[in-house]
Amino acid sequence: MSTADIKKSEIKFIVSLDSDKLPVAIDWKADDTGMVAEKPCKAMMISLWDGNEQTTMSLDLWTKDMTIDEMKRFMFEILVGLSSTYMKATSDDEVTEEMKEFAERFRAIAEVK
Repeated sequence: MSTADIKKSEIKFIVSLDSDKLPVAIDWKADDTGMVAEKPCKAMMISLWDGNEQTTMSLDLWTKDMTIDEMKRFMFEILVGLSSTYMKATSDDEVTEEMKEFAERFRAIAEVK
């Protein structure tokens, strides 16, 4: 594939911090979504794989007004999404099923609403 065939797309995050450098607002926008303006969110988790270092870099942020119930649901939905992503990437039914079962146990124990 030549560089002329490569399309670039930008994802932008704007994090507003208080005087203690804690997030009070997170806004985001992505080129290919059709969004006209930034959209607010209360939390984000970004994981990046560094192939050279063979390690994961993570950026986890949430605003001060995110409730515990919202965080529980956020984490549950991430776990479910991870199982789906894992399946697409590996076709490993057995581990995917274990991940889904763990997510369901998490939902029950954390009392996700």
